Amino acid sequence: MLKPRTDIWLRLRKRAEQTNWKDVLTFLFFVALATALWFGHAMQSVRNARVVVPIHYAGIPEDAYFDHNRLPATLKIEVRDAGKRLRMYQVNPPELTIDLSSQMQSESGTVRISSDVLRRSLTDLLQGTSKLVSAEPEQISVDYVRQADKTVPVVLRGEYVPAAEYQIVGEPQVLQKQVKAYGTVAQLASLQAIATEDLLLTDLKDTNLLLLALEAPEGIRLAADSVQILVITERYTEKQFRLPILPTEVHEGEQLRVFPQEVSVTVRVGLSHFGEVTEEDFSVTCPYPTTQDNKLPIHVDCRSPYITNLRFFPQEAEFIVER
Repeated sequence: MLKPRTDIWLRLRKRAEQTNWKDVLTFLFFVALATALWFGHAMQSVRNARVVVPIHYAGIPEDAYFDHNRLPATLKIEVRDAGKRLRMYQVNPPELTIDLSSQMQSESGTVRISSDVLRRSLTDLLQGTSKLVSAEPEQISVDYVRQADKTVPVVLRGEYVPAAEYQIVGEPQVLQKQVKAYGTVAQLASLQAIATEDLLLTDLKDTNLLLLALEAPEGIRLAADSVQILVITERYTEKQFRLPILPTEVHEGEQLRVFPQEVSVTVRVGLSHFGEVTEEDFSVTCPYPTTQDNKLPIHVDCRSPYITNLRFFPQEAEFIVER
């Protein structure tokens, strides 16, 4: 089974032993030298090349509405220069910034950037030896309108579920509580709030800084597309208490005895506040019985903000009224 592979290896070894490696190395040296000479000539020769120039727009008012697709993000230009300079443009292209503030001062209108203005701006970005041959598109034109604005609150939606043995501390917080909305006066009149996307986030641990998208009604534009929310979780443990039951509204001259006289209360509390939860945070009561009562309901109230998932037993007590 291994004989064919062995024969191939032996033939390759024999061929390698018969090869004149001095001639091979000489040939490879001249190939590398020719390639270097060709590359050097290409870097020095003058020719044309295409370069993609990114565009940044400045001075656009927040309330200006226009078709963003009509404002190109790049310009494709053809430049003539030495190959070395053209390579530099392609690897690290110049960036063009266009200020539109002077063209967006009225309530509506058209922004126009002529081919002459574009060519002058692009020429200023190039080196002195470079010549701008062409630019695409040759000019930029877009219609705009200034919209009304209204600041509205952000409403948090979604469900946030902590991981096992964790609990959420307080309520999830929206860090940007308001957002500015743009639209027509009629559209903004009925707009009361902007809601976040409705998500189910599970297995949350520790401190979570999340980015949620905002959902704008049709025709409404927002100054921000998303907001940050803060969800803090921590590990919890359970704490138990034996607390006495205190009857309320006992009639004068009577004494109400309940059985049992204590309840077992179990609560969840975060580890960071475990020592702050004490018996003084609870009150356990039962009402004075009426003639129809066979047992009295037990009520447990808690004044600590660090407690969740309160359970107690028993939930009813037997009683005797002594006069």
